[in-house]
Amino acid sequence: MIYSRVMPRPFYAALIWLAATVLLASGCGDDNEEPGATTPAATASEEPTEQPFSGGRDPVFATPRPAFVSVLLTDIRTAEQDGFDRITFEFVFALPGFDVRYVEPPIAYDPRGDEMEIQGEAFIVVRMEPAAGHDPDTGDPTYLGPLELKTALPSLLEAERVGDFEGVLSWALGLRAEADFRVTTLEDPPRLVVDIAHP
Repeated sequence: MIYSRVMPRPFYAALIWLAATVLLASGCGDDNEEPGATTPAATASEEPTEQPFSGGRDPVFATPRPAFVSVLLTDIRTAEQDGFDRITFEFVFALPGFDVRYVEPPIAYDPRGDEMEIQGEAFIVVRMEPAAGHDPDTGDPTYLGPLELKTALPSLLEAERVGDFEGVLSWALGLRAEADFRVTTLEDPPRLVVDIAHP
């Protein structure tokens, strides 16, 4: 599903936990729902496409679905495609809510507050909630890849984890220059995809 741009709204974590039983009773909800979209979304594939790139620079937001626990990140992939670079966040069971937007530096690690050093002249932060890269019960990581990805792609130079704390998982994308981007969700397995147009 390709998400349209909507005005950002704050995350209401308390409401997420209160509504947990609703999700469990409904079998994790309808995979065709688009909580944050204002127009119907098209199906999409992670495979390369010959269609022209269509995106923008405004924030893209989807309301978190009710959940007892965070959905777990298992993999991150990056790739260059025709006219854009792609980063894919793969989860188990379901997708989290998300907020994808350009930010001004400095970018601070959550929760430490230390300033991040990341390559690039423009920066996108992908904030996912409720989500984690580790099992909250055991502390064992579910995402075993690097926390700093040096991609050196035409647009996407680097991706680095900002934080994984109290059900909020954030990654920063360092770009060669500000460019249009788009956000797509995919199923089987659940994936959140961010495409950045080439400069």
